Amino acid sequence: MKKLMAFVFAFILCIGAVPAFASFIDLSAMSDEELLQLRADIDAELSARSATPLLAGGTLLEGDLGEYHVALTDIQRATGSSNTPCVILSFLFTNNGSDAAAFTMAIAKSVYQNGVECEMALFTTPSVNGMKSLMDAMDGASIEVQSAFELHDAESPIEIELRELFNWLPNAPTLVGTFALPD
Repeated sequence: MKKLMAFVFAFILCIGAVPAFASFIDLSAMSDEELLQLRADIDAELSARSATPLLAGGTLLEGDLGEYHVALTDIQRATGSSNTPCVILSFLFTNNGSDAAAFTMAIAKSVYQNGVECEMALFTTPSVNGMKSLMDAMDGASIEVQSAFELHDAESPIEIELRELFNWLPNAPTLVGTFALPD
């Protein structure tokens, strides 16, 4: 009986140690080609796991809006100050213009759920650093920013619409995407 207990104890210890050894991978021994293939494999796996497929660059929605390039990089659930369901949208904003510009002053963003516009959320858990969206980016510079919106319900997909803030031309470029809410 003691031998059986010792065997079971050793087996449990070994099982606990396997994840620790498996999580360590020496990337420094890999060639650039192998690393690029690993990146492609990881992107493909993440895309397959996601309810919303990623674009080739690992973004959800991406494009040029006038002098700016905007990439939606993440959507995460949050809770508002009144315990309301919210989403936090993460963007990479690149200024390709000649003058410094802030995301909030350059890009109009709207979120719709069930055809009705969602209000911006000011206080969420986890929190959003809204001040970064007011920081200017000079020509060629990029900045990561976030915006939060209160949802009408916790299950329905959302439609995100992005456009250049002060471009009212009828053919102004617009980025639009519909996304399932993350788990």
